[in-house]
Amino acid sequence: MFMKFLKPVLYFLLLHVSLPSFAQQTKGVEIIYGHKDGLALSMIMLKPTVKPNGRAVVHVVSGNWVSTYSDALQSEAMMDVYLTSGYTVFNVIHSSQPRYNLLDAVKDIKRSVRFIRYNADLFKIHPDKIGIVGESSGGHLALLIATSNEDDISTSKDPVDTVSAKVQAVAVMFPPTDFLNYGETGFVPVTNESMLKEFYVFSVFDFKKWNDQKQTYDYPTPEEQLKIALDVSPVYHVSSDDAPALIIHGDKDDVVPLQQSELMIAAYKKFNVISNLVVKKDGRHGWKNEEADHQLFVEWFDIHLR
Repeated sequence: MFMKFLKPVLYFLLLHVSLPSFAQQTKGVEIIYGHKDGLALSMIMLKPTVKPNGRAVVHVVSGNWVSTYSDALQSEAMMDVYLTSGYTVFNVIHSSQPRYNLLDAVKDIKRSVRFIRYNADLFKIHPDKIGIVGESSGGHLALLIATSNEDDISTSKDPVDTVSAKVQAVAVMFPPTDFLNYGETGFVPVTNESMLKEFYVFSVFDFKKWNDQKQTYDYPTPEEQLKIALDVSPVYHVSSDDAPALIIHGDKDDVVPLQQSELMIAAYKKFNVISNLVVKKDGRHGWKNEEADHQLFVEWFDIHLR
C-alpha cells in the first residue's frame, strides 16, 4: 500500500522543481541565524504591510526535506496573508539532503526559533507569541518542533542556544507524522533501503554517525533505526503542554496519506491538546489557490497567539 503513496512523489517533485533565478529578489531581509560546517544558515524576514501585531510566524521552507533560497523566494507571495494581518514572517531555510539528514534539519529549525526569540526586541515581536507553519516535509518538521521538549537546551557559550525553542501555536498542511505506521499499520518505510533510494529520500533517513576513535562512520542497527524512526515521528511526542495545532489535509492525497494527519489529531485528543483537522475534499498533495487556505492559519494564530 505504501507504494500507492510513494510512486506519485517523483511526478510531484518534477512538477515542483525550484530552479535558481538570479532575477528574483526577496521582499524581505536575509538574516544568518547560525552556522554549520563553515556554512551559513539563513532565513528571510518579511515585515508586516500593516501595523505590526507583535506576533511572529516561522515558515519552514521545505519540500521532500529539501530547502533552498529559491524556494524561500517563491513562498513569499503565499506569506502575504500573514503580512496583511500584521504578522512578521520568517522564511527559514534548513540544511538539506543529500548532505544532511532529517535530524540536522530539526536542529536547524530549533536554532531558528531560538534565534528569533533571543532577538525578539530587535525584531519587534513578543518572545512568547511565535507560531510555526509548513507544508508536507515542512509540516512534518513544524510538528516536530511543536511537540519537542526542552531537554536539548544547551549550556553553550552561545546565548542563543540557551533559550527555548518552544512555539505557541502550529498550523500545517499534509504532514508525514508516523514513520512506523505509514499508510497502514506496521509499515515502516525508513528501514526499506531500496525504496528510500528509489524515491530519493535515502539520505533523509541516513543516520550514520562519525566514530572519532575508528575514524569511520557507524551505521545504526535495525533496532536503532526503528528507534530513530520513532524519534522523528511527531505523533509519539505529543504531551499535554503542546501548542494548539491545526492541520489541513486532502482526502485524495496520494503522496502523504490522510491517515497520517488523523493519527496526529488522535494523539492530540488523547492528551487534551487543542487541535483541529480540516479535510480538503478532493484535495491531493497540494492544490490550486493553496495560499487561500493559509487564511485559516491566520485565524488560528489570531486566537492562539493572543
